[in-house]
Amino acid sequence: METGEQHDKLPVPQPLDLFDDPRDWVEEKATDGTVTWFNPRFMLVSLVRPPSHKEGASPFCHWFSIEAPGKGRGYVHKFTREVIYRDITQERSIHVPDKLPVPHPLDLFDDPRDWVEEKAPDGTCEATRQIELRPKAFDLDEAEEFRNMNILFMCSFRSATDHSDNHLAETMRLQEKWMNFLRPAASRLRFFLPWPSKRGEGGATEYIDGQLRFPLWGINTGTECTMFVTDPEARRTFSFRDFEGLMFHHNVITRTTYYEHSVQGEGLDHCYDCSAEIFILSQWIRSANPGLDEEEVRREVSKLSYDISRIISNGSRTLKVT
Repeated sequence: METGEQHDKLPVPQPLDLFDDPRDWVEEKATDGTVTWFNPRFMLVSLVRPPSHKEGASPFCHWFSIEAPGKGRGYVHKFTREVIYRDITQERSIHVPDKLPVPHPLDLFDDPRDWVEEKAPDGTCEATRQIELRPKAFDLDEAEEFRNMNILFMCSFRSATDHSDNHLAETMRLQEKWMNFLRPAASRLRFFLPWPSKRGEGGATEYIDGQLRFPLWGINTGTECTMFVTDPEARRTFSFRDFEGLMFHHNVITRTTYYEHSVQGEGLDHCYDCSAEIFILSQWIRSANPGLDEEEVRREVSKLSYDISRIISNGSRTLKVT
């Protein structure tokens, strides 16, 4: 990638500073083809980076997740053996309450063919040792079982009307309602705001004062972020115009900046999205396998990134530019 300046460190998915003045760079123009939208990849990679104990949650927590169905769900047990899934869009839930999990080493040398048959024909996953299916819609009655437990609440559900303003507003409302009811140790939520009005200051809204992090593999002009929350009582006012400007800068400048790294893999270049994926996978592999040296970590990151392409699309779409 030749666009943008060069950095000598991998990009850590950064908190958003909503108080920067977007007028400093608002005249920058996007370059077609320098970034790409790869939502299934984002969904799967994000599973290995829930809110960590450094962000306020105990490392001994249930994972509780409301997710849309999709390919790669059967792969989640490669990352943790204690996962709770709730699928409200298809009225299906997956639940493994068993015991509080301790992070376990990944078996990074498994052949993906050993588990690929565990996926259901619709691309979701069938019951395994780690996963139990519950054919129920998620509601507050279902949530009562997990209320005030030491859980990590991850909300990433999507639907066919996902990008309509009404649906996005309803998503924001529902995930806040569920979080307030569950009272988890920490939460990872979707976050997006309406486009600003052309009049006045453009509009603003009050929402939870969580830590926002830039996405990876997002829509080229997208404005969705991830919010980590440890204090659901904290509130903050968000400016629509400032947020739009900040995300414009991320999509046009940050994502096309060159980041130095030494991982070689299928289609992995030095843009923000590839480099952020490398960072996330590297951190997970190091934490799960502390005995690996740096060369082994790089090799396993490359292999895991390659496997992810096969998991989510059977290899029909990869990071390789053709």
